Amino acid sequence: MATSMMRYKSRRNPVELLIGPAFSDSHLYKLAAIARTISYPTQTMFSGTVAAANISAIGFIAARVDCTKYNLIREFLRIIMTRTIADLGPDIQRRYPYKSNFAKVNGWRMHYVDEGPKEAQPVLLLHGNPAWGFLWRETMVPLLEAGYRVIVPDQIGFGLSEHPHAASAHSLDNHAANLVALIDQLALKNIFFVCQDWGGPTGLSALLTRKELAAGVAVMSTWAWREPSSDFHREATNWLTIHAPIVGPYLMGRQGAFPGRGMYLSVVDREKFKSEAMYAYESVLPDADDRRLTWQWPRSIPVNPATDITGDRFEWLEEGVRDLKIPSCVIWGRDDYAFPADVFARKWQEVWPHAEGPHMVTGNHFLQEDSGFEIGKLLTDFAQRNFSGGVSQ
Repeated sequence: MATSMMRYKSRRNPVELLIGPAFSDSHLYKLAAIARTISYPTQTMFSGTVAAANISAIGFIAARVDCTKYNLIREFLRIIMTRTIADLGPDIQRRYPYKSNFAKVNGWRMHYVDEGPKEAQPVLLLHGNPAWGFLWRETMVPLLEAGYRVIVPDQIGFGLSEHPHAASAHSLDNHAANLVALIDQLALKNIFFVCQDWGGPTGLSALLTRKELAAGVAVMSTWAWREPSSDFHREATNWLTIHAPIVGPYLMGRQGAFPGRGMYLSVVDREKFKSEAMYAYESVLPDADDRRLTWQWPRSIPVNPATDITGDRFEWLEEGVRDLKIPSCVIWGRDDYAFPADVFARKWQEVWPHAEGPHMVTGNHFLQEDSGFEIGKLLTDFAQRNFSGGVSQ
């Protein structure tokens, strides 16, 4: 892959370097190579029935082939299997009752929901780590009722999108380029960007790459700078542990701490979350390899100038967002301990003096889980006062 990180002293937009068809055929070559290693009976077994394959089928095969063949078959299935919202069971589908769509972005399969009139102004809801579009389920309702087109992608590596296992796939530049590719494919314009957690660095990078298409932006529990960070991100007993070369992958990958207990501790109404939502996040990241991004993204948060791997990237990002003069809104959870309002919301007020807010709502870091509908109402009200309305011009 082309170098995904570069020195930003030139202030060129690095995301532009990664948008395009350069890797659009990579999966075909990989699939062909894997298919050649699998015996004909095994290929025949999957022919026409791959979509229905599940853990039982993989276990059946594993009992009949050696470990190497099993891993290849698992990779074969990962590449060609496509799960939809309907495949996750009636409970999740009832809470997130939308049609699954897929786009090919820079060689990866991206899942997204696209609801509302196609001619309406698009609202792009962008999640972070380790969530997926399900996080926005209640926020979508007021926006759709007001007549907006609501688009909710699953970031590559999460949800029902493809889950690359290679670290090289998960640079901030690559993820921003994936969002730009989706925007280009859907031919979106007059976009209202809504960014939470890692949806901030990735979504704002995409916005800066397509500034002419942006109508406005809302941010919540996110950031776009090198400093300040929070005490939470500097404490060795929690966040810095993830940076450890063995402990981080073990806790986040093998033990599945995030999603799972990490999200559970990051909402206010934990019992409601446990009974209604936790399974939706755990079920889409079924094994350690699929959870790669849950520990790789935290390592990209600048906490020490001597060791940061993305410091220049965030300097570029802050410079860009400071120059934005479009309508802006800040929404925050009162109990966010990872991105406390007195540090991060205050910083947004300094970056965007013209921004509305911060609107404080009940919530911890994943504030949509506690105040999703209220956030949807705030976004709808903001859009109706600042944009042309539900139908784009």
